[in-house]
Amino acid sequence: MGSIHWLGLLMILTFLVLNGHICSAGKVSAEVCSKDGTECNTIANSACDVPSLKCKCIAGFKEDSTDGSTCVEIKKVSEVVCPNGGSECNAITHSACATTQKCKCDTGYGEDTNDGSTCVKEVDSTDCTVQGTECSSIGHAECDSTTHKCKCSDGFKMNADKCIAADKNAGVSATLAFIVLALPVTLSIKEAIM
Repeated sequence: MGSIHWLGLLMILTFLVLNGHICSAGKVSAEVCSKDGTECNTIANSACDVPSLKCKCIAGFKEDSTDGSTCVEIKKVSEVVCPNGGSECNAITHSACATTQKCKCDTGYGEDTNDGSTCVKEVDSTDCTVQGTECSSIGHAECDSTTHKCKCSDGFKMNADKCIAADKNAGVSATLAFIVLALPVTLSIKEAIM
């Protein structure tokens, strides 16, 4: 009779797991929730995304990089403190603990432009051949025939792993400011002459 009891308990447990009533530590974004979102209450720093009816990490948090089962605070690489010999930086690929006891991206890598929480290969650290296509995956980049490294095209500047538009309005703003500031002086001189 004891073995039948355990068999029945095992069948009930299997039913509950298969029907999602008992969840294993899966990704936060895979957790289904209802409009009231109470299913996400067991995951710290998450809430129900009503349109998709899936849990998601709240602003300032992201799924952890190991298995995505928890929401961890987003920190820039340079904000991660490493007082224990750098073990804190081991979870960030291409980083190491600097003398400041904060993580730092390795040479040739910079903080990503999304949230700064990962180290990405910088544009000018990408090797290339003049006739090659190594730079084509980076928008507005081309191969520098002298250094054989990718560089941003004219009118663009490097921002870690991307080339972004250079601020073309800076010169216009300075010129406009000079004209506006010089205008009263011009008027004063004309008034003095008349």
